[in-house]
Amino acid sequence: MFSSNYTKSKILLYVILVELITVLGAVSGLLFLEGNISPVIMGIVMAHVAGGFIYLAVHAVLGEMFKHHKGLVTGAFSIGLLLILIMRIIFNS
Repeated sequence: MFSSNYTKSKILLYVILVELITVLGAVSGLLFLEGNISPVIMGIVMAHVAGGFIYLAVHAVLGEMFKHHKGLVTGAFSIGLLLILIMRIIFNS
């Protein structure tokens, strides 16, 4: 949006609106689906969401690698994965 010459206030407004969708989805899910959805359907939904996150992460990492410093992007991505693993080990104990 910066390269399209949007003003900073317009960019901030659009980012807030897009992120608000996530909050609205979470609140509506808690209100309307809590205890009323089968574990199989929830598993399918969660697999779909996880696939979307994996796609976005791979797309972002590969896109940045081709445009910018490969070592920096690979290092940052590796550190992020390592932190996720450490948090999983710590909080699953």
